Amino acid sequence: MSDAVLSPRDRFRCLIAPIGAPAVVSMSSSLTWPILAESPRNRGFGDSAIGLNAAARFAGIVIVALMAAKVVPRVGFPRAIALGPGLVGGALLLLPLVRDRHAWFPIRFLLGIGISSPFTAGDT
Repeated sequence: MSDAVLSPRDRFRCLIAPIGAPAVVSMSSSLTWPILAESPRNRGFGDSAIGLNAAARFAGIVIVALMAAKVVPRVGFPRAIALGPGLVGGALLLLPLVRDRHAWFPIRFLLGIGISSPFTAGDT
């Protein structure tokens, strides 16, 4: 066990990431769920395609959960946290530009990875 004593400022800084990461994940999830549920319907996707499309997002979440224990120590906690918002931002910029319904599957998969990366890294 380490004998290092953290100052109150350092303690506060150490708490920001594990508290902030799930907060960002919750906010990005709650903002994108309703939009991404209705947008495919407006583009003419059928109910099955919408369901499969949503499953692609969950597949990304599951992959992150399975790989986090190996990936987070390798890339480092700050990079693992930063990966999430980058992927979410990129995916959200791509989705309105892409008209091909098949291309939405990998984008939603990356969105799932991006949303779950900070949360999972914060727990790892």
